[in-house]
Amino acid sequence: MYPEERILIDKELKKRNLEHLKCDYLYLCSYNTILEILNLPYWNDPKYQGLLTSNIWQSNAQEIQTILSLKEWKDPKYQGLLTSSIWNSNAEEVQIILSLREWEDSRYQGLLTSSIWNSNAQEIQTKLLLSYWKDEK
Repeated sequence: MYPEERILIDKELKKRNLEHLKCDYLYLCSYNTILEILNLPYWNDPKYQGLLTSNIWQSNAQEIQTILSLKEWKDPKYQGLLTSSIWNSNAEEVQIILSLREWEDSRYQGLLTSSIWNSNAQEIQTKLLLSYWKDEK
């Protein structure tokens, strides 16, 4: 990244009062990529404002839009999953995880926490298939 671009990024964050978003990863993104993310309409909605954290720079605007436009966010059982740790996953993985049929089973409802984004769909399914879940206790 050119020093001029870094200066532009810093000015933009300061202008928007978003200096808390600074991190090393931020400066690996282009100024235009950062503007694209910051100009997404979601940040005007209080429901999404908590998602605007420094780890968002792991995603791009298209990924963010795809994730935030998923129909599952209208379902109350998924509301607690909409946290900034979602940026640890990509849009495809988020969609796969949210569409697992196991979430319809009440035995698994307690597992729907934001720490789910620290795993991928395959790891989650492996855990849900453990014999532990067959025990009535």
